[in-house]
Amino acid sequence: MADIGESDIFDLSMTERGGRPKDPLTLITEDHVRAALMADKGDAAQLVSFTTSDCVEKGDNVATVVTRVQVHFQQAGQQKQVSYVVKINPCRDDGLPEEFNHMIFDKEIEFYTKIAPELNSVLTAGGHDEIKAPRFVYSCMQPLNELIFLEDLRAKGFKMYDRYKGQDEAHIKLVMQELARLHASSYVLQTRLPECDLTDKYLTLKKDFFSTSGEHKQMFTNMMTGGHDNTVVILRKIGGYEKVAKWIEENTQNCFDILQKQITRVPPFEVLCHGDCFNNNLLFRYNDDGTPAEVMLLDHQVSRVASPGTDLTYFILNSVSSDVRRPNLDSFLTCYYSTFSTVTQAGGAEMPFSMSELRQEFRDKMAFGLWFALVILPFLMTDPTGRLGAEDVVAKDPKAKLKAWRERHLTDDILKNPLLRTRFLDTLDDMVEAGVIC
Repeated sequence: MADIGESDIFDLSMTERGGRPKDPLTLITEDHVRAALMADKGDAAQLVSFTTSDCVEKGDNVATVVTRVQVHFQQAGQQKQVSYVVKINPCRDDGLPEEFNHMIFDKEIEFYTKIAPELNSVLTAGGHDEIKAPRFVYSCMQPLNELIFLEDLRAKGFKMYDRYKGQDEAHIKLVMQELARLHASSYVLQTRLPECDLTDKYLTLKKDFFSTSGEHKQMFTNMMTGGHDNTVVILRKIGGYEKVAKWIEENTQNCFDILQKQITRVPPFEVLCHGDCFNNNLLFRYNDDGTPAEVMLLDHQVSRVASPGTDLTYFILNSVSSDVRRPNLDSFLTCYYSTFSTVTQAGGAEMPFSMSELRQEFRDKMAFGLWFALVILPFLMTDPTGRLGAEDVVAKDPKAKLKAWRERHLTDDILKNPLLRTRFLDTLDDMVEAGVIC
């Protein structure tokens, strides 16, 4: 792994009191770009210049700053260009504690440099393609200077699906297959380590948002409950959902403990999970006729060993409209199971669970997807101009910022939103029917 050590020079003129950079983009130095270029193109590549530009819209990412770096270089007497997507520590004074910022970079770097190569060995040995994720190029883990260079998938035609629309069957099945490949390859890998758990071999998997306590636990709870307050406001504007609103108000302060219980490991449902699989962390490539041909899973910064049901319910409840989910849910789970079985058998392992057990596990983990949906889905009901930025969600006092946002953007126009029924209310109705909301 190409990496700048903690002893390297850090320009203190770029920082404010406390050592935080005034602008996270200034963390991308010429030395970083040169190191990334050489790691990618070889020692003969000579950096000429580089520029940065926006590559995501407000609301697309929360935990990090993401930018595109366009590099001009010379190699073998020719002028060439290459672009990278760079994830940067946001260095927000009112954001997540620095140990959390450092943790998510540490987790993602270990995924790309250590875990993914092992998973790819399992997959390719069984005749399958490698994990669908951007190619890792370079990283720096100096505190307050963390960054990761990844290939720019835009050059290959990848783009995000419209976040305001629920994904259709073709997109969903691609995601289900890729989640199954990720999960199954990790399961096969674990069977080849009989004396060692994955979390013992890859120590960052032991680090998790839900392994915290005290002030950090309260900060996460405030972030979630601030979003849940938005949902309650919407439901009371709509009317007829008093039972749901009351249930949210009575349980939201315990959501951290509920989620922590949902990710507790219980055999046989123990696989490497993405942890944050929904529309914003997926990119698709399309055929000439517009059909989706390939998906890439992004942001492996909260990966954990847990039940596959947590990934499946998180994705299905947050990225799929009810009019697609209801008639096709079993088909989606069957697609997932079939791919999981194919990878497992090719790896010489036995299936750890049956199709009926998977269906039950999905039902049992609905609460995981629901509690995040109660935060994510209300934002889809508002005008795109009211998109939340990371500074609104990841803050020392997120409830206050979310309340200010709510007062500006949760207007009566929400009642006219065509997505209100299929993306939001029907999901709540399904959760009542399933007994998750009671």
